[in-house]
Amino acid sequence: APALRAAGITGEPLQLAGASEATLVHFWASWCGVCKAMDHNVVGVAEDRRVITVAVQSGGPAEVEAFMREEGLWQGERPAFDVVADPSGALAQQWGVTSFPTSFVVDPDGRIRSTEVGYTTELGLRARLSLAD
Repeated sequence: APALRAAGITGEPLQLAGASEATLVHFWASWCGVCKAMDHNVVGVAEDRRVITVAVQSGGPAEVEAFMREEGLWQGERPAFDVVADPSGALAQQWGVTSFPTSFVVDPDGRIRSTEVGYTTELGLRARLSLAD
């Protein structure tokens, strides 16, 4: 998988490398209707699995935070799942993402084990993560 090391929208460092379990890397956009329909599936997975999401062409950290608060994707002081703002779409381009949402499951060795374009259920995401652990 391409490297993924960036600051999350609340300033915390996020990186893909060094995980002891599979990671869901989920690319979404605030203007994508299917992404909105899938948000709560990602929230469910993030409760007990490693998730890094990338908000593509959805503004900087402040705009992404405002969108997430509006959509009920904020819990206390932080987002319901880790998110990196990708206002220019450069990260999406590095990963070859051309449609939204796109979800990758990356194993602990950094290999992409599955790629799903479009709506995926929480159960479907969990199954793919389990197979990649």
